Amino acid sequence: MTQPISGAQPPPDKPEPAPVVQRVGIPEAMVSVFSALAFALSARLLLLLALAGAFVLALMAMQSQSYQSIGILIAYALLIVGPMVYLEARGNRPR
Repeated sequence: MTQPISGAQPPPDKPEPAPVVQRVGIPEAMVSVFSALAFALSARLLLLLALAGAFVLALMAMQSQSYQSIGILIAYALLIVGPMVYLEARGNRPR
């Protein structure tokens, strides 16, 4: 065992390191990436909701079994779901 030298003082306490301050602002590149991601997800969510509505209309048409309900289903599919599917498929094509 080592004996402490008489008259020796313990080393002084080290000062606390200063906290690291990060920038608060968000870079413009991150904002543009997140806005593009939100746009793509919102378009796909709208397509999902349109398809869900088409399935509900199809179920209602099968339950009522009338020409009017089938006509409404066809009109919905041609005027709402069809263009949305076309726009989604066209947007994902590599250029």
